[in-house]
Amino acid sequence: MARSYLTLEKNCRICNGNDLLTILDLGLQPLANNLIPETKFNERVDKYPLTLVKCNRCGLLQIRETISPEVLFSNYMYLSSCADTLVSGADNLANQLIEKYRLGKSDLVVEIASNDGYLLQFYQKAGIPVLGIEPAANVAKIAQEKRNIRTVVEFFGEELAKRIRQRYKAPSVIHANNVLAHVANLHEFVGGMKILLSPSGVISVEAAYVKYMIDVGAFDLIYHEHLCYYSLRCLNLLFKKHNLEIFDVQYIPAQGGSLRIFAGHPSEHEKTDRLNDFQEKEQQEGIGKDQFYTEFANRVMKLKKDLCSMLEQLKNEGKKIIAYGAAAKATVLFNYFGLGSETFEYVVDRNQQKQGYIIPGTNLKIYPVEQIEIDKPDIILLTAWNYADEIISQLTSHRNRGGEFIIPLPYLKLLH
Repeated sequence: MARSYLTLEKNCRICNGNDLLTILDLGLQPLANNLIPETKFNERVDKYPLTLVKCNRCGLLQIRETISPEVLFSNYMYLSSCADTLVSGADNLANQLIEKYRLGKSDLVVEIASNDGYLLQFYQKAGIPVLGIEPAANVAKIAQEKRNIRTVVEFFGEELAKRIRQRYKAPSVIHANNVLAHVANLHEFVGGMKILLSPSGVISVEAAYVKYMIDVGAFDLIYHEHLCYYSLRCLNLLFKKHNLEIFDVQYIPAQGGSLRIFAGHPSEHEKTDRLNDFQEKEQQEGIGKDQFYTEFANRVMKLKKDLCSMLEQLKNEGKKIIAYGAAAKATVLFNYFGLGSETFEYVVDRNQQKQGYIIPGTNLKIYPVEQIEIDKPDIILLTAWNYADEIISQLTSHRNRGGEFIIPLPYLKLLH
């Protein structure tokens, strides 16, 4: 087991409390997005401990282990534009903010962790200047060359925020979608947004919602890139520490179930009734208390038993089974449940950058989605279950010839 680049955190990432309760131990896991080139098929894969804990002081759910971000993100294979749902959601969000805040050519929109430009392209098409911040050079290159998105290839923090304000200008809108969970130094990151934001500007942050994760048993959201799992209460605590004020919140289906919060400088934006209602609902549901998490591990273990039993039975019947989706959640599921080529023929994924690689910790090769029409498997396990409707609608020929789908979460089912 490799321990280079690994830090075991003793304190909460938000409040620095040291009373951390273990919720779920996922054992040793490879880095979930660190796909293996086919040429290195037989080489040993480094694995690291992965432990989900809860802070008994502020209630933040987090993992104890921190892997160096340079190891995780300098060369990244996740492309947001491969998910049609994310792209359409980005289009809608950009149009909403353009209209609501009357954005124009004199404004600047910045996205932190801008990936391949999937969101900023819609502002740019509307004639609004944009700037992406993306530490993965390979992904930033796609944004720059394919979509002509001006992109800074660095990790974001207070020092970079100061340089951007000096070189460009203070943005009217800052986006940070599905990145806050990945940040080891939360206070450096949020402090940077405070420095960068214009006086009346708006910060829009999306993060996987902890209630959703626990309710549906989505253990596959737990991997080394995802350091924290947020409630509105914890986000409020974090932003208040940097003199930023959350004024609105939405629950959105992105990434299975996420919070979208809007924040700004204090007293610049009127707080919505929706925010107050959401805060009261979280308190009533006991989010952050021990009992909210007590059944989570049991639910995960039951899914492991039931899914492995279902797959074994189907294999015994001579069924040909593949998996759809080579995202991080697939790596977690395969490794934690001990599944590999004895069960699956291979994995398919739309992302061309992943095709030809191997899922870490398994010997499962990733093929283009078109391989389904060539081999005509009997059953497809949707490891990308959070996009089940989208994927099934794209695979009508599989279903028309009698093919079936296994959807593991939120409830295990075999779909005919």
